[in-house]
Amino acid sequence: MGYADRQLTTGESIAYRARQHWLATVVNGRRAWLLLVAGLAVLVLSTQVKDPATAQQLMLYAGLALTAVALLWIGLIFWDWQNEEYLVTTRRVIKVEGILNKRLADSALEKINDAVVDQNLVGRLFGYADLDILTANEGSFDRFRML
Repeated sequence: MGYADRQLTTGESIAYRARQHWLATVVNGRRAWLLLVAGLAVLVLSTQVKDPATAQQLMLYAGLALTAVALLWIGLIFWDWQNEEYLVTTRRVIKVEGILNKRLADSALEKINDAVVDQNLVGRLFGYADLDILTANEGSFDRFRML
């Protein structure tokens, strides 16, 4: 039983459960992915340096450090993605996020005025869209990205 399941009220049941599309990990982690590519490039370049051994070792250690940091960062992004849930229950729409510190945002179904789905060309190809839920409050909406 997950965190969101424990937040349900008596008589409330889950009608639909989702998470962001896996491409969200690439978009949200683009800096980490670039760091990984840079680290691997430095590792490859370190094998091409033939003159001083210290320069080659320095490049090798720098490439290993960049690659290790990038892999840890990407792992954290995937862990965060795994802990984010979107639920539609019989009474409300819920978004739960966070690893150690949880954040729960919900909108009661009777307070929802409109739902707008925005799907671009890439979203159509890979099967995801953005969802805006407009509630009764003026200018208040929840944006669910890459569902």
